[in-house]
Amino acid sequence: MSGWDLDQDSIKILDIWLAIRPQNEVDIVSPSSSTTIEPAADAIVAYLTSPPGAQADEFDDFSNRLERVFHALIEFCVLHPRSMDWGITVLYRVITDIPADAASELGEGPEGARLDLERFFGNYVSPYADGTGPQIGTKPKDRPDAKDPFTVQFSAEEVEERADEVIQKIANLRKSRWKTMIVQCFSARCHVLETVVHPYKEALVKRLLSFLGFQLDITGPDWNKIDCVGLLTMLRGSASYLLSTFPAEEQEGKKQEWIKGLNNLLSTSHEGREADDKADDIRVKSHAALALKNLRDGPFNEASADIFAVRYWMF
Repeated sequence: MSGWDLDQDSIKILDIWLAIRPQNEVDIVSPSSSTTIEPAADAIVAYLTSPPGAQADEFDDFSNRLERVFHALIEFCVLHPRSMDWGITVLYRVITDIPADAASELGEGPEGARLDLERFFGNYVSPYADGTGPQIGTKPKDRPDAKDPFTVQFSAEEVEERADEVIQKIANLRKSRWKTMIVQCFSARCHVLETVVHPYKEALVKRLLSFLGFQLDITGPDWNKIDCVGLLTMLRGSASYLLSTFPAEEQEGKKQEWIKGLNNLLSTSHEGREADDKADDIRVKSHAALALKNLRDGPFNEASADIFAVRYWMF
């Protein structure tokens, strides 16, 4: 079980997602043609529409249940990232099958659920916020020369006398960083796989593009390795789609702008950079090269089964 930041009811829904997850490669690679989608969606809809007190809390209304489904699906993708597209496909089938009179906060039936999903993204998608605190540890003091200000520090006493606590905090930090990247990619893949336009959609896409711009500017104050890797992964999963949101006459220029940013991440001779700097990291270079290949050969919307293939990840 994962999910130190899920409440007990959301963990129950995570258990549903885990119980219905795809068991073979074909379903992961080709979710749109998978025979597992319908029964999986039926299981989630059964939870959403169950009588009060049956599967959900007696006082849990439909809107709360729906948000728990979203949270649990994110957690599922943290555990099984290659199955992200499968989970999104199930989610949109769930939304389609929601009864017309099911009331969420922003409307009724499938349309209300779609709006709730967009708002969920709006509230949830963000840059990495270092995640430090009692569950993780103490971050280094902010300083210009910090190699990685988003790590944590432990005293010798903590490591020697409370090793179990230190190990758990590192696990929590690892998950916090990973989850940020998953959410960024998940939101983009949702828009690739479901093209219905909603009021929140344009604003969210602009936010993702803004985050991407920050991480393609190695000289900017908002650049960091966590968001850089996450948003380059997001770019691979949605490059064609994101470019299509620009006017046709601007798309090639935007593509070249992104390529220039990726070149800067890969080459220490660009923009007057020194060889020993914060981006001189094989993980950053690996993901920059993958994104560059996508743009040069495509652009493409790469599937989650490919994006999260272990051979592409450097640790």
